[in-house]
Amino acid sequence: MRTFLLVLAVLANAPALAHADSSPARFEEWSEAVPLPSASTSQDAPAPQQPDPEEPAFMIGLNSPLGWLMQSFGGSLSVGLGGHGALRATFTRNQAEPIPLLLVTGGESAPVFGRIIDAGLGWVWYPRQLWDGFTIEAGALLRNRRDSAHHEDVSIVKTHSMTYAARAMIGWSWRITHHTFLAIAAGVSVGHETGRETTSPYEPKPDGMDVTRQLSRVAITPESYLRFGLAFGP
Repeated sequence: MRTFLLVLAVLANAPALAHADSSPARFEEWSEAVPLPSASTSQDAPAPQQPDPEEPAFMIGLNSPLGWLMQSFGGSLSVGLGGHGALRATFTRNQAEPIPLLLVTGGESAPVFGRIIDAGLGWVWYPRQLWDGFTIEAGALLRNRRDSAHHEDVSIVKTHSMTYAARAMIGWSWRITHHTFLAIAAGVSVGHETGRETTSPYEPKPDGMDVTRQLSRVAITPESYLRFGLAFGP
């Protein structure tokens, strides 16, 4: 009887023993079907790309040093707003007699002495990239003029006036380095000039009289600049 019970116990535990023996084989089959990550796979992954450097937020521009020799000074401060636009404030002090007029007339025009001071505020659009490439500029201009034109042996005409105008220009900005620039632009301003104009005899005469008239006229003036820029920011 005891022998019979011992045989039954062995037969009852046979499936469990078979299942225990087969589990390592199944684990090996699963490990071959699903490969585990290795150190070489992580090393072969591409490195993350570095973000592009941020554009400088501010730019200061100065006119050509050649203009300083002719007592012509100009500067601007630009603030970048977004990736393609900038707000620009400008200030210039120029001699009243423009050099291009002297070149065109060959010095035959009446000499003009005095100064012209401009202050402007405008919006500059850079279609390609901020501080680089083609530019479109539009804004307002305030011009204070104090000069005198000497018509030899005839008269001296003194002009004191103020001009309120709108100005539009197109140009180009070259990026020399990340923080230095060269920019040129040309355009036109259209506005209204008010003030007074006094005509005096070229030489004092007993019967000579000064004649003063009030100015109120449309002013259309060509505009241009050449600036070197230094940017600040990231």
